Amino acid sequence: KVKMREDLLFATNRIHDVIETHRRLALKAANDLNERDFEDKSHNDLCEDICQKYVLVIPVLNEGEISVSQREVDIPLRSRRDYGWRDDGHESVRGVAIDVKIPFEGDGDFFSIQPNAHDFNPPSGHVRSNALVITISGQNLTTEGIKSEIDRNLASLNKYLSWHREALEGFDQSLRSAVSSAVAQRKEKLQANSDLVSNLGYKVEN
Repeated sequence: KVKMREDLLFATNRIHDVIETHRRLALKAANDLNERDFEDKSHNDLCEDICQKYVLVIPVLNEGEISVSQREVDIPLRSRRDYGWRDDGHESVRGVAIDVKIPFEGDGDFFSIQPNAHDFNPPSGHVRSNALVITISGQNLTTEGIKSEIDRNLASLNKYLSWHREALEGFDQSLRSAVSSAVAQRKEKLQANSDLVSNLGYKVEN
């Protein structure tokens, strides 16, 4: 019998909210630019700095670099019939846990974000640095059963990540266009403020 850890992935923030938050923060960054910023960098460089900070990079699993490790664990019994009748008062059995480490490139926060499309059985695991770790545990594990669970989870993970990609289609281009307009408007605003004072005909103090 195989059990998975119940650290549900793709189950907290919604992707729509994340997209709108990044767009809002990027536009705020453009509106917070000051005169020195425009003196030090070109329009394109300012836009690139902002977009690089708020771009959304969906993870890509590096399945060719997957590694595994094993350890002994106590497996809680949901009922005494899980592993046959027991009458010794024990509430767990000794078993083995297989930790499957899946390296990835991209933003690990996406593993906690719920896509617009999703099913009722999201994969489980947790992010550790630049790798996703899923844990398979049981009392009588087999090589075939473990491999089947790994393949099933990889398929589920890639399905959820593909839903994120669908939601983000066109986001980068849209963000760059919005930031470019916001940076241009900010420059015009700063110039208008400067002209307002300079046109008074008095000495301008910095």
